[in-house]
Amino acid sequence: MDKRHKFFLTDFVRLSAIDLKATLNLKLFTSDQFTHKAVGDMINTSTLKTLENEIGSEDFLEVAALFLVEMDDAIESLTRAQSASEIGATLHFLKGASLNLGLTDFAEICIAGERNAKSGNAEAIDRGAILNTYHSSQKALQDYLKNLGIER
Repeated sequence: MDKRHKFFLTDFVRLSAIDLKATLNLKLFTSDQFTHKAVGDMINTSTLKTLENEIGSEDFLEVAALFLVEMDDAIESLTRAQSASEIGATLHFLKGASLNLGLTDFAEICIAGERNAKSGNAEAIDRGAILNTYHSSQKALQDYLKNLGIER
């Protein structure tokens, strides 16, 4: 991944995290954000369509692939993380990336885990459930892309 893509990806995640934080702070986390789901209610297809419209169809696959690579790396980090702060930071990143890709079920479990990590309750974080949800969400996204005629 070249620097230009890494910066784009980082900025996109940062802006989405800022939007999510503002939304959560205002307690406006509406059900509309979790509508238009597909594949077992794991994906908000509206989010994916918005991303595709914002960056264009040609770049959409590349960006989705970059997010998945970054998320795979973060999942690997999560399996090795020891402290609540490491776990929390990793879940924070995963939450932002998953929201950018419309992986709402995965984002929800990351939000819960991040909350536990911030309160110092790392033992309450079910990493197995997080990993299972990630792999199911990843599969659902790949199926969605395949149905569009796009494969990673």
